[in-house]
Amino acid sequence: MNTSWETSKRKYCELLNGLDNLIASAGDLIVHYEQDNMEFAHLIYEKELLELMRKAEFMDDYEREFMHMYYSLHGQIQRLKRYREIVSLMVLKDPINIPKN
Repeated sequence: MNTSWETSKRKYCELLNGLDNLIASAGDLIVHYEQDNMEFAHLIYEKELLELMRKAEFMDDYEREFMHMYYSLHGQIQRLKRYREIVSLMVLKDPINIPKN
């Protein structure tokens, strides 16, 4: 069964739209994650809770884990953008999209 040009175009568009949604969602996640952690940091310093965190011995772990998650999300966005570029190139290279002149 041959795939029609319309079917091929629809599938590529669905994949590209899905990747766009993931990129946007991951960007929103970063914004919310950063905002929530800023509010948490403000609470820590405003309420003088830093000493309690140090006493519980999780301040360093918390900071490290925040940075890990933050940069992991940024990396995920970059990978998703790269995947989108690859799929965009596939659209151009797919034989079904090349005219038979």
